[in-house]
Amino acid sequence: MKMANAFYLAALLIAVASAQDSLNVRRVGSCSLPDEAYAVAVAGDYAYVADCDSGFRVVSIADPADPVEVGHVNTPGRAYGLAVSGQYAYVAAESAGLRVISIADPAHPVDVGHLDMQAPAHAVAISGQYAYVADDTSGLLVVSIADPAHPSEVGSCGSIGQVDAVTVDGSRAYIATYDNGFWIVSISDPAHPNVIGGGLIIGVEVLRVDASGAHACLSTKANGVYIYDVSDPQHLVLLSKCRSGDLVWGVALTTNYAFVAADEAGLRIISIADPSDPTDVGYYDMSGWVNAVALTSNYVYAAYGREGLQVFQFYAGGVEETPGVEARITGWPTVVRNTLELSVFLNHRVSASTVMLDISGRKVLDLYPGANDISRLAPGVYFVRSAPGVVGEASSVARVIISR
Repeated sequence: MKMANAFYLAALLIAVASAQDSLNVRRVGSCSLPDEAYAVAVAGDYAYVADCDSGFRVVSIADPADPVEVGHVNTPGRAYGLAVSGQYAYVAAESAGLRVISIADPAHPVDVGHLDMQAPAHAVAISGQYAYVADDTSGLLVVSIADPAHPSEVGSCGSIGQVDAVTVDGSRAYIATYDNGFWIVSISDPAHPNVIGGGLIIGVEVLRVDASGAHACLSTKANGVYIYDVSDPQHLVLLSKCRSGDLVWGVALTTNYAFVAADEAGLRIISIADPSDPTDVGYYDMSGWVNAVALTSNYVYAAYGREGLQVFQFYAGGVEETPGVEARITGWPTVVRNTLELSVFLNHRVSASTVMLDISGRKVLDLYPGANDISRLAPGVYFVRSAPGVVGEASSVARVIISR
């Protein structure tokens, strides 16, 4: 029987972390779903998944190491895309158009409204009182959701071809099209969206797009990821191209990283601190294919096709281990009932200046020889750093993972 308060700790050396299936990324949890997880959005303690033929699924991530499905709605069409805003989820349900689902009670989601469309709905983004829907053949549709039970079309931009994906950043919508490139649309007046930049600039199918500030990151069918400077939408500048998997289904941007859903190449993480020189800094590859990713401050949530929802943690940003540090585990588990027995952990003299750090390098706990209470620490990746016990010795750092 699983004890709710029992923690287990594994000390991982560089030699272990460099296994074939991962680099700077650890899988911390997973949740099986009935069909194919195609899109994911995260809000609060829940992940919301568009699971194709099995519709809309709600997964509790209150414990990221043990995500559990708690509710669902079988949408009339295949659930391909979704977005969450407030107490509602908006699902692009292909032939069933746009579905509006109340998530006021996440364990009992309710389909409360819908908008039929002339062509299949592939993706949706939300900004304020409007939903921006990627219409398979009719372009971009702008839908008022001021009354979620009765969404209504208020505008469209139909001159840009077959739209596969849409994302919104500020007063712009960024559009990925099947056969006509990448477009930037002004949505300053939602009732009259108009193209202000982009076009057939790549020559390959653009599947997804994400944008943040001056940068847009494009996922393509055959050539990986393209990064553009979009500060002047009429004069786009290609900063770089990175082949993190040829077929890329999705991408999520932060200031310094692009988290890439690279189909059968798995989850790939690219440093874009210098957008002109992107660098692969992490990956996790397992059986199956990744369709989409969503981010929180500590975790990466991946819609991993037939493998359902997968939860990862990326830990390259803040702290590096000391090469060659030996982590000795003399008994398993070394952490039981919220207590870390430090005396069996590091192969050097432990002093009162030994600390535990989170992945950003922030100290979360002072550690001492013997038993240490870690009950307030969430599951995840941490580092134990010990200052030298003797003048002339170097400090050492070892990585640990705490999971329930």
